[in-house]
Order: sequence, then structure tokens, then C-alpha cells
Amino acid sequence: MTMRLTRDGLHARPGRRSSRWWGAAYNDRTALHLRAMSKLQELADRVERLLMRHQEQQRTNTLLQQQLAAVTQERDLLRSRLNAARGRIDTLLERLPTEARDADGAGS
Repeated sequence: MTMRLTRDGLHARPGRRSSRWWGAAYNDRTALHLRAMSKLQELADRVERLLMRHQEQQRTNTLLQQQLAAVTQERDLLRSRLNAARGRIDTLLERLPTEARDADGAGS
């Protein structure tokens, strides 16, 4: 029987044909490898989901920016129309005879 020093301590190895000692070490390494691969796959899946979410949010952001630009343009157009209407009203008020303006001012 031979002795072998490993990370886990000193182990007796009966003979070369016995797979009991070698099988345990192999299975431990295989299990560790499989756990690492499983975690790696989980990480890759999570990164993929995050990437997809980021791309989706970029598309949403682009659409929102387009909508904001359209609403801003509409607001500016309406503000311009409002100022033009106010100007026309002021012009019409100036055309009214003075007595009518005074009567409106005294009545309020």
C-alpha cells in the first residue's frame, strides 16, 4: 500500500487497480467543474438578459426623445398661434371707439 499526500491530507492508496481513491478525486473535480460551469452559464444568461433589457431601454429612450421633440414643436406652434391671436385682439381693441372702451372699463 502506498501513501499519497494531497490537498485533503494523507491518503492510503491500496493498489494501482483500485479506482476507489482515483474515482473520488475525479468525481470531486468533475462536480466542482460542473458547479463552476453551471455558475458560468447562469452568469452568461444574466448578462444576456441585462443586454437585452439595455437594448430595449435604448429603443424606449429613442422613442421618448422623438415624442418629446414632437410635443415641444407642437407647444411652440401653439404658443406662436396664441401670441398671434393676442396681437389681433389687441389690434381690434385699439380700433374700438374710446367711449366703448371706457364703458367696458367702468362696467367691470
